[in-house]
Amino acid sequence: MNKIFLLTSILVGLTCSALFAQQPWRFHIAFEDGTGQRDTLWMVFDNSATVEGVDYQLGEGTPEYDPNAFNVFMYNMDVDSTKVKAYPYWIYPTMSTDEVFAINYTYPVIIRWDSSMFHIPFLPNSPPMNYAIILGDYQFGVLGPDPTSPYPHNVFMFTKDSLYCPEDTLGSNPIPLFGFGCLGFRVGYDAYLSTNNTQIDKIYVFPNPVLSAVYFKGIGEIKSYAIYDMNGLKIYEKILKSTILISDLSIDVSTFHKGIYIIQLVNQLNQFYYEKIIIDN
Repeated sequence: MNKIFLLTSILVGLTCSALFAQQPWRFHIAFEDGTGQRDTLWMVFDNSATVEGVDYQLGEGTPEYDPNAFNVFMYNMDVDSTKVKAYPYWIYPTMSTDEVFAINYTYPVIIRWDSSMFHIPFLPNSPPMNYAIILGDYQFGVLGPDPTSPYPHNVFMFTKDSLYCPEDTLGSNPIPLFGFGCLGFRVGYDAYLSTNNTQIDKIYVFPNPVLSAVYFKGIGEIKSYAIYDMNGLKIYEKILKSTILISDLSIDVSTFHKGIYIIQLVNQLNQFYYEKIIIDN
């Protein structure tokens, strides 16, 4: 009887471990240059990853690539080129690519990512990942501030899925997109955002896609709202004379062109909520 009980307990334990094992988080950053050539970098959280070593089984080694083609890369712990940055889950949610480099590219370069990956259900929620940014000299000197970002001169990846990067033609010393200090990616948790500038919780936006007007359900009041295009440009803003209930808010978008937009709501505590909508009028 005891042997049967012990065997059953082991099997149940193994089954539970398999069911609740932390899944790997693989976040892609896709690049396309002006000639249509493409390459991809990856940021990975995995329990098998190390901090100091090169995790070859996760792709942190040096890949084989055509030296005459467009290639994007980072440096691994052996100061060798790689296309993957992997970290163990015990340091989640903080990760940075450091500098990103490239060869054989032509401007403009388009960078794309999937912002829904920041909200994958299996990610740990204590603390939650609450920011992802693109930073570096190029963002500061060429692109300028992102109006949807709580950080000056950083691109806030939570509110968009792509970034258009033209060549710097304004100064006598143009800033390149790639190189030391020019381009990097960082994800993580910022306690300041969670206490002073966090997203408003429990808001439902409908319909989405929208034809003429968008409506909201939720708890709380707002004092202003704005609409941004996917390049981060503010195309409409409304500052209310007095706060109104979120559930009383509706926004007429019938005059906007078809496309994807970001709606920003601001409450009386200066907390922000961002929602991506598709206008299909």
